[in-house]
Amino acid sequence: AGDFFCKFCMEELSNIYMHCDGCEKLLNKDFNICSNCHKEGKYKVSFYQMHPFSTKRFSVLNHTGNMIQERAARCPCKNGKPCSNCNFCTGCSCKCHQHFTLHYRFMGIGDELQLLSEAERIVGTDKISHSDETSARLLSLLSGTCVNTTMIEQASPHRRETSMNVEVEDSQETKPGKQS
Repeated sequence: AGDFFCKFCMEELSNIYMHCDGCEKLLNKDFNICSNCHKEGKYKVSFYQMHPFSTKRFSVLNHTGNMIQERAARCPCKNGKPCSNCNFCTGCSCKCHQHFTLHYRFMGIGDELQLLSEAERIVGTDKISHSDETSARLLSLLSGTCVNTTMIEQASPHRRETSMNVEVEDSQETKPGKQS
């Protein structure tokens, strides 16, 4: 699916994502996951196949995120040799695939803050011109109704509160069965 899709949920990665240090160092491959899957600990799987032909659970062949043993040289499992990075057994104890680095896809935090600062400088205040009209149009797209002046007026939170108070007063003045 590509390097910019989460290995677990298959969603396209946003600006921030987590990059497996073990896959980078040991396999020379990208193992990228979204921040939600990382937060849920989904990377702690028995193994995720990265090698095109091998389904073995070795940290030097595939992503192995749940190795919990603490075995180094002369490991009794005899399934691997010591990892060149962490010195734990590559068959049962390597911790390299449990370390992730936060990466930015489009721009780093410094660039984002600069963009925000520039936007705030341009806008100048919290009030954005024509925001009421834009809000009404977006709401009409969701509801499937046509935009009219009343909707635009009601899109403003202050106007919406005022118009709701007027509607309540009008409904209290007119009683059922009477015409005004």
